[in-house]
Amino acid sequence: MITLSHGDLELCLAPSHGGCVTSFSKGGTHLLRAAEMPSPNHWDARDFAAFPMVPFVGRIDQGQFVFQGQSIALPANMPPEPHAIHGLGWQSAWEVEHASDAEATLMHKHDGALWPWSYVARQQFKLTNTRLSLTLSLTNKSQSPMPAGFGWHPYFPKSGASLTAPVLRSWTGRHMAPEAAAIDPQTDLRHTRTVADLALDTAFDVSANPVEMEWPDHRLIIRSDPVFSKLTVFTPADEPSFCVEPITHAPNALNMSLSSQETGLQVLEPNQTLTGTIRIDVEMAS
Repeated sequence: MITLSHGDLELCLAPSHGGCVTSFSKGGTHLLRAAEMPSPNHWDARDFAAFPMVPFVGRIDQGQFVFQGQSIALPANMPPEPHAIHGLGWQSAWEVEHASDAEATLMHKHDGALWPWSYVARQQFKLTNTRLSLTLSLTNKSQSPMPAGFGWHPYFPKSGASLTAPVLRSWTGRHMAPEAAAIDPQTDLRHTRTVADLALDTAFDVSANPVEMEWPDHRLIIRSDPVFSKLTVFTPADEPSFCVEPITHAPNALNMSLSSQETGLQVLEPNQTLTGTIRIDVEMAS
């Protein structure tokens, strides 16, 4: 476990458990859902406060796609669903490349076994008195072009929460719609909504404006680099937490005939790197 702190802002990481965040708090107030101490051998990233998604996000339908004429079959990794979901990083051990009082870099290497390209991924965490910055990067270490994407999957406490997000279009149908749809009253988050009233499992196209979440005692403002052109919002009715996930491409983009400008899917040449930063500003109620 690694604990970072700056002032009264604290971030705890579990590198060997999917590179996950176990807690993020300010002055004792949990800003993410706090995770219990994981078992060394039996753990699930979905029980943590947040986890990384790399080298792709969301679902790949049946784990199958064709890329540059090559048919790819990935194992289903979240039974009982038959799909490949959220990439490999969330189920892998990450190495600690650097750690100090308020900064840490975690690294995940893949040799091309499950995903037929080798790559190196990094998470760089940095705290200030009022901000968490997370920079994700992904480098293609193969000899051929690699489809690429990443995202971050945090869980926030639902009780008392409201959400405002700059949504433009939605990708519905368990995130595997063939194209984006117009926003409707159910999916419109451009005006403040009470999270407990939402029933969403939806990916969105978003503008560059920030995402804002508010509770009675604090507010979070998320600003992401333009590479995070999508956002997944998941508000399960029977759980005390919800997810607001900055992502770089639409789920199942590898099976879409749409352009990369629409899906956000990147193609990295050998030794090319994709990178982007997510910034979460914390404001406490006075």
